[in-house]
Amino acid sequence: MGHKNLAEHYENAEFEKKFLNHEIVAARDIIEKQLGNKVKFMVWPYGVYTDR
Repeated sequence: MGHKNLAEHYENAEFEKKFLNHEIVAARDIIEKQLGNKVKFMVWPYGVYTDR
């Protein structure tokens, strides 16, 4: 999992969608494990986002 990987462009849109979903779910799972609480909301660093 890595933030720089999110900046890459993937020609296969379905692969990109699955990859990004995995990145988000994995990050949430790590945060929940470390905090011992459920995560309700997550935001991108510095407020950077796309419509995806």
